[in-house]
Amino acid sequence: MKTTELRSLVRSRRIANGEGTRNLTKAECINLLEDNDAVKRLDASTTQSVSTPPPQRTQSTDLMDIILKNVKEQGISSLDEPKVISLIEQHAMSATKADELLKTIVENMEQIIDKRMKKLELPVTVNIKNNATGTTKDMGIQHKCFVTLLKVAQARDKDGHVPNIYLHGPAGTGKTTGAQKLAEALNLPFYFNGAIDSEYKLSGFVDASGTFQSRPFYEAYKNGGVYLFDELDSSMPSAVLAFNASLANGHADFPIGKVERHKDCIIIGAGNTTLRGDGYSDGFQRNEMDGAFRDRFSCFIAWPIDEALEASCVSTDYKHWLEIVRKARKAVKEHGIKKHEVTPRATFSGIALLQQEIGVKDVVDMVLRKGLPDDNWSKISDAIRGSI
Repeated sequence: MKTTELRSLVRSRRIANGEGTRNLTKAECINLLEDNDAVKRLDASTTQSVSTPPPQRTQSTDLMDIILKNVKEQGISSLDEPKVISLIEQHAMSATKADELLKTIVENMEQIIDKRMKKLELPVTVNIKNNATGTTKDMGIQHKCFVTLLKVAQARDKDGHVPNIYLHGPAGTGKTTGAQKLAEALNLPFYFNGAIDSEYKLSGFVDASGTFQSRPFYEAYKNGGVYLFDELDSSMPSAVLAFNASLANGHADFPIGKVERHKDCIIIGAGNTTLRGDGYSDGFQRNEMDGAFRDRFSCFIAWPIDEALEASCVSTDYKHWLEIVRKARKAVKEHGIKKHEVTPRATFSGIALLQQEIGVKDVVDMVLRKGLPDDNWSKISDAIRGSI
């Protein structure tokens, strides 16, 4: 990620304002993103000098250790060329040795920065360039799997259609939002329906007056657009039979006759499972779809919780709540607590309640416990006790 993007991320998380971020280095941005308290040291960190031991002649290897120790104590933002040169000069080293040492230190610190960048939660930002017009659309921060979805949605099979896509992952991970943003990115209308129990809710019907009552699927199929069939694995298998032929062929039968599939019709299914009747979150069950139906979705894309995206949407004032949610989420996973989800919805619902000045303990009970029995709740409460 570029320094300008890191500065923008610092501003978006409200760690520092525009003036405070204008001259930040890449390393300083990483420091602030890793530790929000660092904002309190922002002004000092840009002016302070590296502390040094009493001047003395030292071997280069010893001096290397001294400099790195100072850098570690002061923070990576304290490392810049003039300060290092000053420290080297104080140790009365020759110019040749100083150059060699400076090069070694810079290489060493670049490796440290790379490692810290990999560990740091940096959300994915998406910019889409239109090669025809030369313009760029800024999509902002998106789910880490969004770029994959975007690429698949621009592929075409032998008949010129986009391969059918199925997004699967836990509740609250932003599958619907991903499909909406895809439509926005491609400048297409967005159509949606949730779980259905009747084929007429998918294909539409002719009412008593002889008027065809269309459904979102018909509109997308005929006129083009991104169509999302959400909670597909919660629908009745018999109700989605009408979906089969339209997925496999370039045409579909509707109550008013056969309709050709539009070249810009992008069909996306979404659910919590892989359509095999399997459970998710160690206990929740969903309906099984037959193999022929699953096969009509050419591309399965896993859509997990994106914690970097989640964090990017939380201001500094509520990072403490995010920490509580994550500890609870981790405890659920580690203890194998069944039928209990701690999704990003818990993060944002909790923040909304805290903004109404509801106490943290009450918010925890409403948003994280949700009536969970004492035996299982004790495992979660032990994990978050120190943070409340």
